Amino acid sequence: MGLKQKLKIAINRLSPALGVSLLYYRQYKRFPRLRNPQLFNEKLQWLKLHVYGKDPVYTVCADKYKVREFLAERGFGDLLIPLLGVYERPEDIDFDSLPERFVLKWNFGSGYNIICNDKSKLDVEATVRQLREWGKDKSYAWKSYEMQYRDIPRRIVCEENIAPRGELVRDYKFQCFGHRVVLGLINWRFEDGRIHTYAFDRQMNHLVHDLTTERHVQIAEPETPFDNGEIERLIAVAEKLSTPFPYVRVDLYCVRGKIYFGEYTFSDGGGFDRKGSEAEALMEAALDLSEYRAALTR
Repeated sequence: MGLKQKLKIAINRLSPALGVSLLYYRQYKRFPRLRNPQLFNEKLQWLKLHVYGKDPVYTVCADKYKVREFLAERGFGDLLIPLLGVYERPEDIDFDSLPERFVLKWNFGSGYNIICNDKSKLDVEATVRQLREWGKDKSYAWKSYEMQYRDIPRRIVCEENIAPRGELVRDYKFQCFGHRVVLGLINWRFEDGRIHTYAFDRQMNHLVHDLTTERHVQIAEPETPFDNGEIERLIAVAEKLSTPFPYVRVDLYCVRGKIYFGEYTFSDGGGFDRKGSEAEALMEAALDLSEYRAALTR
């Protein structure tokens, strides 16, 4: 970890409000209005400071292992990707017992995943080394002050690889406010790491969600035919899953008609992604902090 990263984490620990303000300024060249937030990402900073580290339900639901129990208890067990194993250390994984295709992921944070499409081509030593390196990240929650990750007991989760062979992997992300989907995204993930995203509002009209980056491209037409019936089914599931939360992003997969839960995300992009103007307007209007403020005063 470099000196700048260490300094950022130290500031976030000593003064969270100053830390998120500096991170926000670095991205937008202006400070967030934390007392009276107006923009969507300003409101996310407020939630990070006042809510996510204080209510344990956010830690449970940010935990990619514990969330399975949370969903099963609420009748959503049929949405869970089949579990192959859970491990405390990379060295505990018995690769010989795993099927030819599987997914390994740490249960905290984002991006700490290994997707195996062919075990015969998997470098096991390199995989263990990578998982071990990711597992050393003890400061993940402090980097962008996302306290829902702070108290997650570290586990490696192994799940079935549900992606059809030879097909583009699609995942769906639904921004839910007040238990209603306001907008959705479809991601097509390519093997070289590129992601193409098609975003749409509740009426299925195209809009720009995030601004295009080198690896993450916003597209104006879907890569594969847009199935309105399938999208409506996914929206219905996302809205049911979002019920406990005034705001949450619900990630889902749909593989040959079968819907699977991906994850809950409470601070989309850490609260620092650059949104398209239409998406920003929809999301800032939809995120009402009054329900959170009322809960804090009880």
